[in-house]
Amino acid sequence: MAEPLTLEQAKAQLRVLDEDEDDLIGAAIVDARGWIENYTGRSFAEIVGDDEVPPVLLRAMRLLVAGFYGDRETGGLAGDVEVSARRLCGRFKVRKL
Repeated sequence: MAEPLTLEQAKAQLRVLDEDEDDLIGAAIVDARGWIENYTGRSFAEIVGDDEVPPVLLRAMRLLVAGFYGDRETGGLAGDVEVSARRLCGRFKVRKL
């Protein structure tokens, strides 16, 4: 499965026009997908199946990519980014009994 968010979509979100940071942005896309999969306890393939990626998950990915890109010096995420991403991804989270 290809990444749910393309490099071009991420660069548009970040307003990056050149190719100098394509590798960094690509890594942020992978990190964002991994964050969502870790938080929800499900792979994107499980969440999406044969359907399109829900817009709310694309929004979460854009938010997380921007967060990872913005904090690229520290490698972390600002707390408000995580809080917002949790709210966006909450309905896809596996609930444990």
